[in-house]
Amino acid sequence: MTHSLFRVAVLLVLMSAGAGPSAASANWTPEPGHGYVKLWTKYLYGFGYVDGEGERTDYGRYHELFFSVYGQVGLADGLALTLHTDIARVFVLEDPRDGTSQTHVAPGDPQLGLRYRFFHTDRLVMSVSATGRAPIASDADQQEVRAREAPNEVLGQLRIGSGVFVFGFTYSVGYGFDRWYLAASIAYDVMTGGFDDRIGWSAEVGASFTPRFGGRLRLTGRHAIGNGDAVRGDSPSGLVSGASYTGFAVEVDYQLTQNESKGNWYLGFAFEGAFGFLKRQTGGPVLSLSIATQW
Repeated sequence: MTHSLFRVAVLLVLMSAGAGPSAASANWTPEPGHGYVKLWTKYLYGFGYVDGEGERTDYGRYHELFFSVYGQVGLADGLALTLHTDIARVFVLEDPRDGTSQTHVAPGDPQLGLRYRFFHTDRLVMSVSATGRAPIASDADQQEVRAREAPNEVLGQLRIGSGVFVFGFTYSVGYGFDRWYLAASIAYDVMTGGFDDRIGWSAEVGASFTPRFGGRLRLTGRHAIGNGDAVRGDSPSGLVSGASYTGFAVEVDYQLTQNESKGNWYLGFAFEGAFGFLKRQTGGPVLSLSIATQW
């Protein structure tokens, strides 16, 4: 892959369903005055709540629908400002005792960050980043989470916000071959409010199948390290202290336009799921649809 193709492949890795830029994308920084913006919607069909001991229990029907934005702009050579937030979060939870559901709507918690690309060749890129996320959504208990089977015991409480600040520090590396690339990252999240800090990681492989069509497979995880003194709650949203997961994502994207002077547009789709080490949150598949532009 040429340098320009590798840069585009790295750019396309931005945003997998949900959680922010992935390992390879974290290495790419736009030139000063240039940038990237992505809008996407994410849907989760939740089933099988997993508690802090790893025990899975069926509970009332649960859905999440998020509307999100991610943006970055170059400030100087190798330095970029980033913004990631959910514009709106919608949570729907059923009470299995009578089949009724309640809908809860909340804003997301905005995250600002700086990314510095400290090493760059035609094929190898390394970067570090620091981010801060502010608690906007309420961390109050919204609704009881009850088991599906009688006597419908209470498993926990639905939370729509964590209520704590999160400060993240990430190291990322990516390497491009002729038509594909490898990337990885390691992160540490400092949580306020007595929440357990978290170690994060990701590893991915991606390829350009045609000049406009590409895809990637990513493995990722966030693991609470148990150093906090806050109560470790139980919520299908995972917005509690002690929540952990290991998951995968399969993504494809298509470049809609090819016009460097007016900006390029991309359409993306992603499927995500968990495959182990899930604690204090729901299982279930996640589907995402995105539109993005680069200028």
